[in-house]
Amino acid sequence: MKKALNSLDFLVVQEIFMSETAKFANVVLPGASFFEKSGTPRAPSNFSSHRHTRR
Repeated sequence: MKKALNSLDFLVVQEIFMSETAKFANVVLPGASFFEKSGTPRAPSNFSSHRHTRR
C-alpha cells in the first residue's frame, strides 16, 4: 500500500482524523463528524433509527 501511495503524483484525502493514508496526502480536507451533519439519524440499512408504533 505504501508503494502505491508513494507512486501517486497527487493525493487528496477527506478524513476526520489524521489517518495513515492522510499522512501520504498532498491535501487533507476536513470531514464532517456525526455532530456536524444534519438530518435524521439512519441505520446502515437506510431505515430510520426511530421506533414506530402501531395503533
